Amino acid sequence: MADTTAQHAEAMIAVVGAAPLVPMADTRDGMRRLLADGQNVFGPPNRFEMDHFHSPDPDAADRSYAPHSGFVTSFRPHPTLHTELEDGAVPGTEPSAVWLRHTVYGALEGVRRTSGERCFAAFGYTADGSHNLERELVGEGYRRHFAYTVGDSATAWHRQLTRRYPVPGDHGSDGLAHRAGRTAIEGILPEDTELVLVDTACSSSLYALDLAVKALREDAYELAVCGGAFAYGPRSHVLFAKLRGLSRSGEVRAFDAAADGVLFSDGAAALVLKTLARARRDGDRVLATVEGIGLSCDGRGRAIFAPNETGQTLAMRRAYADADLDPARVRWVIGHATGTEAGNRAEIAALAAAAGEGPDALLTSNKAVLGHTGWAAGAVSVVQAVTGLEEGRVPAQTYLREPSPALDGTRFTVPFRDTALGGEGPHRVAVSAFGFGGTNAHLVLSAADPSAPETRPRRYADPGRPVVVGWSAWLPGHTGTDGRERTARWLLGDSTAAPLPTFATPYPAPDFRSVRLPPLVVAATDPSQLMLLQAADRLDSRVQRAAAALRDRTGAIVGHYGPTTFGVNHALRCHLEELRRELLNGDPDDTVGTGSTVRSGTAFEAVAARIRAQLPPSDDAALPGMMPNIIAARLTSHSDYRGLNATVDTGPDSALDALRCAERYLRHGNLDMALVAGVSADTSAETARALGTTTGGRSPAEGAFVVVLSTADAARQHGLTPLGRLATKWGPSIPENRPEHCAALADTGRSYPGADPLIALLCAVLGTDGKAAPQAISSFLDRGPRAEFAPGPGR
Repeated sequence: MADTTAQHAEAMIAVVGAAPLVPMADTRDGMRRLLADGQNVFGPPNRFEMDHFHSPDPDAADRSYAPHSGFVTSFRPHPTLHTELEDGAVPGTEPSAVWLRHTVYGALEGVRRTSGERCFAAFGYTADGSHNLERELVGEGYRRHFAYTVGDSATAWHRQLTRRYPVPGDHGSDGLAHRAGRTAIEGILPEDTELVLVDTACSSSLYALDLAVKALREDAYELAVCGGAFAYGPRSHVLFAKLRGLSRSGEVRAFDAAADGVLFSDGAAALVLKTLARARRDGDRVLATVEGIGLSCDGRGRAIFAPNETGQTLAMRRAYADADLDPARVRWVIGHATGTEAGNRAEIAALAAAAGEGPDALLTSNKAVLGHTGWAAGAVSVVQAVTGLEEGRVPAQTYLREPSPALDGTRFTVPFRDTALGGEGPHRVAVSAFGFGGTNAHLVLSAADPSAPETRPRRYADPGRPVVVGWSAWLPGHTGTDGRERTARWLLGDSTAAPLPTFATPYPAPDFRSVRLPPLVVAATDPSQLMLLQAADRLDSRVQRAAAALRDRTGAIVGHYGPTTFGVNHALRCHLEELRRELLNGDPDDTVGTGSTVRSGTAFEAVAARIRAQLPPSDDAALPGMMPNIIAARLTSHSDYRGLNATVDTGPDSALDALRCAERYLRHGNLDMALVAGVSADTSAETARALGTTTGGRSPAEGAFVVVLSTADAARQHGLTPLGRLATKWGPSIPENRPEHCAALADTGRSYPGADPLIALLCAVLGTDGKAAPQAISSFLDRGPRAEFAPGPGR
């Protein structure tokens, strides 16, 4: 990472390209017309039969009471993508990745490119948001359960299941986050483009934009592409209904007194960023400039899924401080505005607290028309924002009947008709995106202004390379009082102290002190979340006290690879009725057809019972219990940290990218302390098949590892002894220093998918005497992030 300590200004960032894909609109102009017309996009899906997952009874097990949502049923691919699709030249088949590729092509139209340009890409995405991956996991899970239950009839069942459910390729599913990201950019951006997939749920694409801004300000890249994609599937539809969060009326009434819930939609969006100086030199059309970004997490609240006014207010205030801007100068806010009564109330209260003084301002939402596009939602709103800034107009809120009483006495009004942006220029618009689990983002954009300066005074002093101040782990067989000491011995090369490969099934319930969750919530919570809480509980007490003292500027960034165990298990439950109807055609006495005496109806019920026994029926704890982004959010909620949190999924080396993100947050002034974790918690056969041949022939194992980074000043102020300094960079890997060559992994023949780089870092931390040269901890892949660790005093 470039050292910017001596600099006294930072680059202004320009948006030079923007393109969306939402139901019924596949271009920016198409989305503008859709919003102007005001007719919503909600209807039945074409990728699955809603009847298999719907019941009007909200209490029906594993069913959703909402019959419709927003689905991309057709689109006109960008001309280049159209040719690629006809030629079979698209590098992946996952629909959401293809949609994202379409928007990348669209956003880059008219943007000047140069030979040898250095590029950065970041997208909001989650493995649990892909419908294709969901079906692949369901197929693998059913094949495994039928083989166990039916025995001699397994081959026939296997054939029937394979005809109905796709099988991942040898190298894993195209629906995995890192492969979807590669599908989106391969052949469009240079091969050595740095790629990050970040998961903060509904705020993911704004977190991706923030990472893109940071990458450009480091002067390491000339061009950045960011955005997000989301493909809505049955499991999410069912589990969100158990929160009673879906609209019963079939409409999304954002900021309306009659708001009764949200409806989700497929979607994707891409944005192209450059420094303003470079955009002007290149002659690019500047759509808007980024004035400020604020990120936060909720910390401890009423419930991890409940909207939190305090956390949202914190993100907004940080955005206006970053922009050095009076909030009164912002005359239009595109809210997160999901259309739930609690969400409306919390968001309006946060706006009033952070930006409530000043002239009248317009408050709108695009979700009433477009639906909630999940991990792409923030970027979709940015596309709307730059379009509105160009036109100087704000679209009417078609579905508004009676404004929410929470708006009374505020400066914000919701327009019933198309309205011109008023006030003196340049016009500004703020965009909010608040992620499930309390991950908040607020962005301030300014209309293109030829007289705007290309730099601005720095808002922070670069603290330099972060220091490692603590570590912990939670491993099978190392859970006793001597667990930390046994883990250290193993990491130092003592094979007799090696942990067991996996925990017991079901995962052993932790004690209340370490997780502070009621037993029913624990039962619905994925082991990845529990393991991280238990690992963090083992941190040195001095480190824990320092993190608590810095709670407003302490965050958690977790590297995690692939779907969660409970995500798979909930998908199996949700698809049982589909399986029954498709395999048995409604006839419970239909036979297997191979001469077996086992009747298929009987076999199906045995498999169904086995699947239902894996976890309790879905309730309001189910969705937060299985989502990958909640792994990080659970830790910040438990410990009341309010800096930020994010889950990073970039494949086998996710923890290395998590370290790189954490260093960016520390050096750019977002955080003073970061808990960086790698968690490997699913060794099931179906997940292993989805991940493919990514572990180098080593057996996957379970465990959670935590490294604590801080600025040198924060360590000094809180009496923490640095164990070493860390610097990350992007580039080719160094084969002899790859993580699989550290003693701990070599001796066991294991891999902790997503977490291996942290094990290599811990080996470096514990195995040095403070005099050794810096050690390189590099990627499994031919290109990727590298970490250089310089030992410090103490261990």
